[in-house]
Amino acid sequence: MYKSSGPAFLVFALLMCSIMFSAPARVHAESVLSHDEQLELLELAFADFNEKPEMVLEELKELAERDGGAAYYALGLIYSTGQVVTKSEADAFSYFMKSAEKGYAPGQHAVGYYYFKGDVCKRDVNMAAEWFEKAAQQSHAGAAVMLAYIIDTQKEYNKDQGGSVKWNEIAAKQGLLDAQYSLAVAYALGKGVKEDRIEAYKWYLLASKADEPQDEDLKANVERVVKVLDVTLTAEQKKVAQSLADEFVPARNFEKYTESALAIMSALR
Repeated sequence: MYKSSGPAFLVFALLMCSIMFSAPARVHAESVLSHDEQLELLELAFADFNEKPEMVLEELKELAERDGGAAYYALGLIYSTGQVVTKSEADAFSYFMKSAEKGYAPGQHAVGYYYFKGDVCKRDVNMAAEWFEKAAQQSHAGAAVMLAYIIDTQKEYNKDQGGSVKWNEIAAKQGLLDAQYSLAVAYALGKGVKEDRIEAYKWYLLASKADEPQDEDLKANVERVVKVLDVTLTAEQKKVAQSLADEFVPARNFEKYTESALAIMSALR
């Protein structure tokens, strides 16, 4: 079952990012560990991960009974990447689900992806959205942008959440590129929000510092909107938008958080 491998750095780094940059879960058991205690014990557990994987897994399973979902999430990552144990998406999904049921946002985010992709469980867009929403309500940026994507693009989605703007805003304020581009389009066209072309240009300026959107439909919409904004905005309005963009500060350390979200996505593919 266990196999020899290189350092388990990817799993450990991803786990630490998820703990440090996610909102704490709400739990009620009296024996639940504090945020700092969870982090300390998980660090200790992973210290011997390569040399003593079986012992570390047992420690994580024991810790999982007392923490807020982080240890179950760690176990899910271990089985989804297959770095030290035999890879098992079924086991990974089971552990992610246990993490999610404890209210742990990264676990909820991962479960959402499993339901969205449908490789291990039956594909269910509405169930995916439900789990993404739980995580997004805890300000999980990756979950928020996925929920927005489902609302905007998935015909199977049958729940009215009042549009995608508020979810894109959660992600955009943390620096997620496609969410910022989506807000630029929404504000420029008045789609789900009052039209505000200065606000639209601000979000476009912020997003364009990084790269073009990867989604081809979104990219086409952005290009069309930018042409309109360039023509209709005055030099003074563009200056105001630039000033707003310059004053923007991400709500959290979004670079590590984005890497965490992308790593989860990669592990689930």
